[in-house]
Amino acid sequence: DAAKEYFLVVASDGVMDKLQVDELLTPLAQNLDDPESLESTCRKLMKQATENWHTEMNGMYRDDMTIVVTKLQFG
Repeated sequence: DAAKEYFLVVASDGVMDKLQVDELLTPLAQNLDDPESLESTCRKLMKQATENWHTEMNGMYRDDMTIVVTKLQFG
């Protein structure tokens, strides 16, 4: 379907342990066509996951975190 956009997100468990799937995917999908906004969105998501780690672990630990996003094109 030409109206659909597909993208792939690879996120480490350090991110996924602290963010809900829709909390991650919705803002990424909304900014998929603008590289600067997409980068900014990834930074904000990493910051949110970091804050969640800090809150839960009293600032004593934060797992490694990675987010990679790519748009998929078929045909």
